[in-house]
Formats: sequence, structure tokens, C-alpha cells
Amino acid sequence: MIRFSTKLTYPWKIFLYADDLLVLCTSITQLRRVIKVLKRWSLENNLKLNSKKSGILEFLPKYDRGGSLLKTGDEVDGIPVVHKYKYLGVWIDKFLSLSPQLEHIEAKSNFGCLKLWPLLNSVSLHYCIDLWNILVKPMFEMCLCLSP
Repeated sequence: MIRFSTKLTYPWKIFLYADDLLVLCTSITQLRRVIKVLKRWSLENNLKLNSKKSGILEFLPKYDRGGSLLKTGDEVDGIPVVHKYKYLGVWIDKFLSLSPQLEHIEAKSNFGCLKLWPLLNSVSLHYCIDLWNILVKPMFEMCLCLSP
């Protein structure tokens, strides 16, 4: 369990769920400080922070495409800057658009159809609808968190 002192106030926002962690920062200085705190906390608690599975994603206003401070492919204190990232099963990009998630849904649905094609030809419509509700519909529901 992660415990931060309640006496300190942090200028960043932290979202935790199971083993996923999302930290929202407003400056590069703040980002470096957060990384330093997380690395120190991980060492103190005998946990390994896997920098290669971590990522920094800079959010930008939708129509301000030239204002990026970080370059994709670079690293900040050993953590790579990425153009999209998967958090809690949802793919997000720097503009918070639906495109990465929709591309993921299309690829996963096509793969599922390819593997299930022999089965789909021999089952009822109700069974096909059940498969849709179990395998595909939840991926679209994840898009709701990104829609305006």
C-alpha cells in the first residue's frame, strides 16, 4: 500500500489502481521531482520500478500542436517519453483523442473474428450477440472516459 504523509501537500495529482499509477504534473521540474520521489519510495520498499514499462505522456491542447516541451523517444530521468500509453486498458495519446483506442479495438476485433470465424459460421445469432457483448462491447465502453 502506498502511503504519503497527510501533513504534506503535493502539487501533483496521483491516481492509483492496483499496480497502475498515474501522476499528473504541470512542469518539467515537478515531473523530475515526482520521478525522484517514486524511485526513492520504490527502493525504500524493496520494489523495482521498471522504467521501460513506464512512460511519460505530455498532454497538449487539441489545436495547439506545436507547443510540446518533450520529444517522443527522449527520456526524463530514465523514463521514456511516449506518444501514446495504455492506462487501465485504455489507450490515450497526447491530445486525449479516441483514435488510439479505436485502432486498438479494430485490431483486437479483427483478430477475434479471424480466430472465431469457424465458430461464427455455425452458431446462432443470439450466440454471436453474446460474443459481441462479452468481447467487443467493453472495449467501446472504455472510450466513454475519453469522450467530451
